[in-house]
Amino acid sequence: MIVNQSGPNGHDDIAITPLHAVFDEDECARLAGLGEFTRGVALALQGRVGDLRIRPSSASGTVDGDQLTHTQLSVIDGTPGSTCTCPTGAVEQFCAHAVALALVATGAIDPSEDSDDFDHTDDGFYDADGQPIDLRDFLESLDGPALVDLVVDLAAVNDVLAMDLREAAARWRRPHPIG
Repeated sequence: MIVNQSGPNGHDDIAITPLHAVFDEDECARLAGLGEFTRGVALALQGRVGDLRIRPSSASGTVDGDQLTHTQLSVIDGTPGSTCTCPTGAVEQFCAHAVALALVATGAIDPSEDSDDFDHTDDGFYDADGQPIDLRDFLESLDGPALVDLVVDLAAVNDVLAMDLREAAARWRRPHPIG
């Protein structure tokens, strides 16, 4: 089913396909979780989605992240589905690559337009207004479970971070001498 909505000029010129209806930003965030969603947005903004093929109820493409993946999205009876060749997608979880593909396929992110929203320099990241993005402020804004999910998701794709966290956990678990 394709539904038309009025565009900015008042004409019915924006087609809402099942793909657009199901894979909006909120649903992608819900399906993926905070960590995967954040990584997916970054991949989309960096222009990492390629070989894009879009149909009213499906999309496919490649996403060049840590590895080149082949990712597919589908809508069957209003239910979202995804497959990806990455380890997360292989266990039928909505991965960062699926997020990136969904956001680009639905037009939520257009890498050619949005690439200027964040300027990454050696000094850090800046928002569209040129203000530095404070990582500490962002992390402090997250509730406990969201922060844990983000760290665990990042550790799953970053071996050095995972090792550092395991070492910190081992030190935390060791009894402290009294004295």
